[in-house]
Amino acid sequence: MPCLQTHHPLDVVVIMLGTNDLKSCFDRTPQEIANALDGYLDDITSHVADRHGHGPVTVLVSPIWIDDEAASYQEVTSASFDSRGVQRSRELGEAIQRVAHHRGVLYADAADVSHAGGDGIHLSLDSHGALAALIADTVLQAIHTTSVEPPS
Repeated sequence: MPCLQTHHPLDVVVIMLGTNDLKSCFDRTPQEIANALDGYLDDITSHVADRHGHGPVTVLVSPIWIDDEAASYQEVTSASFDSRGVQRSRELGEAIQRVAHHRGVLYADAADVSHAGGDGIHLSLDSHGALAALIADTVLQAIHTTSVEPPS
């Protein structure tokens, strides 16, 4: 909330969270993670406005899949994520998409355009541009179909 409030007004809010919640120590299901994001949407709806006093355009972005076959996964990442977390990373997008649809916010799936790098969890270097383009296209589509005006 402090970050949202200190950047007020906000025409667009993009949220991409969830991978760390898949750590084995938390044992959270994709639906539990999506429900937490739903709670963030409540915070945005209740406390954030755009320049016109309306709620901002909001985009939920599901994270990339965990790649347990990546070169450094066993050495760097595997202690934090078990096989359930790896599998759940593949199911998370659908759960987040359901929340986005139910709440009437935009959705983008990072796994459609990006993949993990050598550690199996963080974006590969060549994925950053594709993810940026996906988010930019989603935001621009929202700007052109709503009353949100591009920043000057």
